[in-house]
Formats: sequence, structure tokens, C-alpha cells
Amino acid sequence: MRKHNLYITLCFSILFLHSCEKEVVEENKTSETLNYQPESTTSVYAINIDNGVSNSCTNNILVFPNWETFKQIAKQLDDAWEQGIENINAQMAPELTDEEVIDYFNQYGFNENQPYVDFEAQFNFCSLRADLAQKEEEWLSRRTDEENWNEVILNDPDPDNHFIWDEERPLLNAQNEVIVKNENGEDIIYKFYEAGYVEIKNNNYEDLRELNKQSGPTYQLNDALFIPSEAQANGDINPYPYVPGDPTQPWPPVYHEPDYGYCLDRNRHVKYFEPVHGEKRIKTTVKFRGDTPFGNAKVKAKTKHYNDAWLVGWISGPSQIYAKVAAIGGLDCGQGFYPAAITTSGYRTKVKAQWLPQDINFDRQKEPKIVHNHVFGIHKRYDYIKTLDFYDGEVQ
Repeated sequence: MRKHNLYITLCFSILFLHSCEKEVVEENKTSETLNYQPESTTSVYAINIDNGVSNSCTNNILVFPNWETFKQIAKQLDDAWEQGIENINAQMAPELTDEEVIDYFNQYGFNENQPYVDFEAQFNFCSLRADLAQKEEEWLSRRTDEENWNEVILNDPDPDNHFIWDEERPLLNAQNEVIVKNENGEDIIYKFYEAGYVEIKNNNYEDLRELNKQSGPTYQLNDALFIPSEAQANGDINPYPYVPGDPTQPWPPVYHEPDYGYCLDRNRHVKYFEPVHGEKRIKTTVKFRGDTPFGNAKVKAKTKHYNDAWLVGWISGPSQIYAKVAAIGGLDCGQGFYPAAITTSGYRTKVKAQWLPQDINFDRQKEPKIVHNHVFGIHKRYDYIKTLDFYDGEVQ
């Protein structure tokens, strides 16, 4: 049964820092309202449902009128996050130390994630993003200076390496769930897994509760239908084992690669490096996907920075970091068109460079299909640089 219905038209304010003179220490901010209403009646609302997972949330799931609205809100939030960082970076001097960057951010009360925080607060909603952020803090609190984080994650996974991409995390709950209405205005519950997603019709929360007792999706419920991702189902592109009825297989997939390399239409690799032993670390991520119900095709390189803070331990924190995505061969299984390189840099905790649908759109193929040694993510902290192959995560 639905409780605490909260109808909120999509109109949220994002606070950005604007320019100020050096001698002025008072924070200067203006509000920019982002309005999205594809139809005059369009609204997004949050409710509390019994999905079988106890929580203290006022609302634990968002309801969207259609997937297009979901995608556009995700983009608005992502744009607001990026714009806020660009605005404050425009005020800052070059070649600052990490400590000076942190002091500057603190002086103006700048929070890189404020657009997400404001959005979640407006809906009184407990998001996947907030849940993972808390779990990441706990994970970092367990880290020591001498550990190799690439080995640590084999037994103690980094929550931030979740398969849901950053831009969609504020819109899903901690169980990877969302409600999106179909063309008849009926609520469809979606629950996402690495291997695909489940659609639940008829507001069958009993099916949802049953799914949340399990480690993966099942075909045995009344109103739940498991739909494997295209990558799972398309054996000629991703020829790794997939058994219908058993979609809860480990990631990354296990497959035997011929000399020329299979052509993949999704993948994700994460590597950690230590630019300054015992003091600074970076996480480098390269990932790509085709179209999904909740997001468009993308190719993304991301760099995230961590500090070993005195009396606190390891935390994510800002530095001068850089990400670049570049190719030396086509995105159609090594053939044809490939986009120009894209670079993003600045003082920030994480930075991403990505190709969007308009970047990877060409005549025959609108989704990335990548082979070995053709597409790369380049990651930097100051002069420290690492390059990863999107295909297999190999460090160049």
C-alpha cells in the first residue's frame, strides 16, 4: 500500500558560487532554478513502499511518468554538478596544493554533491547515491596506508564501484529500484541487476519483497519478468556464458578471447594507484555501455582522488585531477568512425570525460562496440599519469 504520497513538480534550485574579489570572504551565491516539464501535467513524486527492506526513510522510492523524464532529470542533475565545480574552479588560482584547495572549498562552504543533496532533500528521499556515499566512508575508514587497494577490493569491495552509474544513483533507491509509468499510466516497478532488470506489474509488492530476499532475479514470481541486458543476451557480441533462468552470474564475465579480441558493447574496469605513498591515492575507472532503459549509450573515463587526512584517515577529497577519453580505432568493433578525444580537469574530488550519444552516433551503429587496444582512458593527478584500455583494463 502506498504511504506518504508526496507530489512534487520537478522544479529544483541549485546553488552555485559566483565570482568574488580576493579580499571578500563572504560567500556569494545565486540560485538557478532548473525546470523540466515535457507535458503540462508532468510530475515526479516520492512514496514509501514496503519492499521488504527496513529503513527510516520518509520516502524510499521515486515515481516517474516515463523514462524520458527519468533520463532528463538525471542529465539536469549531472549538468548542475559539473557546472557548480566549473564555477568555483573559475575563481581559483592555478597550481594550488591539495590543502589550499580544501581550505578554499571550506571557506565558501562548497559541496561538490550539493545538487544531489538538494534534490534528495526536496523529495525526502533515501537514494542509492546517499547510501553508497555512507558505505564508501565506512569502507575508507577501514583502509590503511600499507594496503594495496586493488587486492583489498577482492574481499572487501569498494561500494562506490557499484554497477549503477553515478548520474542515475540519485534517482534509484538503495535496492536499485524505481517506479516508471507505462503508456497507460500504470505503475511498473523496475529493479536493476548487473545482469539486467526485473519489471513488476500490478503493484505486486509481494514479488518485490521476495526479490529482496534473494541474491538475484528469478523467473518464478507472479508479476515479475526478468529482462537480461542486451550484453547478456547478445552472444555474438559478448560470447560469455549466459544460462537463461540463471542470470546471477559474476561480473566481469568469464570468456575465452581469440587473438583479435571479441567485440564488447559494455565493460567496466577499476584500478587504484598511489601517487604519493601513504598520503594520496587515485581511482581510475573506464566503462562503457549501450542504451539501457534508464540511460543512453556512453563511454566514460573517471578519476577519483583520496587523501589520508590527519586524525581522520582516508577520505575522498579534492586535488588537481584530469580525465581523458581517446581512441585510435573505430567504435564499431575497431572499424569506422571514432570521436575526437575529450578532456576534463580541475580542482575536484572526481572528474569524468565521456562520449555521449551525439558523440558516438554514426550511420550504422549508435552504440559503442570496442575491441582491444583501441579506446583508452587517461588519468592524471598533477604530473602523475596512468592510461587504461577500456577493453580489458590493461594499464599502458
